Amino acid sequence: EELARTKSVRFSYESLSLAGTIPTGIAVFDLDATGTPITMAETSAGLLGELGRAGFRVVALPVGAMEVAGRSDSQVISALGSGYQGQVERAVFGTARISETVQEGQTIIIQVSGTVKVVELATGKVLLTVNKAKRAQGTSPAAALATAFKKLGEDLGQAIVNQLR
Repeated sequence: EELARTKSVRFSYESLSLAGTIPTGIAVFDLDATGTPITMAETSAGLLGELGRAGFRVVALPVGAMEVAGRSDSQVISALGSGYQGQVERAVFGTARISETVQEGQTIIIQVSGTVKVVELATGKVLLTVNKAKRAQGTSPAAALATAFKKLGEDLGQAIVNQLR
């Protein structure tokens, strides 16, 4: 009995995810404070960059902002599934919008927030929902806005990598 108490077994294991190997499309759009699409695509660019650096197989989907912004999840999932199933197996869709703008002297501080969902197109099942917010400052509204949206996209991408890996 004493001998049995002194014995131990130690196992080492590594968990692998195939999430990075699944072809995934991105349909994420930047909106102004009123929810109107703007010409920037910085959140999408940050998201694509972050997922790509993590080894995910990602592409931007040629979807218009109005096919995502202001539509229900089921409408977006249906449109993405019918339009892109066979090209990609999963999609990341959502929007990011300006939530606050503050001017302090010559510095402009902008906060943006966004929500993206990862969906399996074959089943329509939402695998993950990520909400994030990001602040950035600059001497011009355009610079602060571009930085805030880009950093938001990177944060959203990192959260997806952390959850799906």
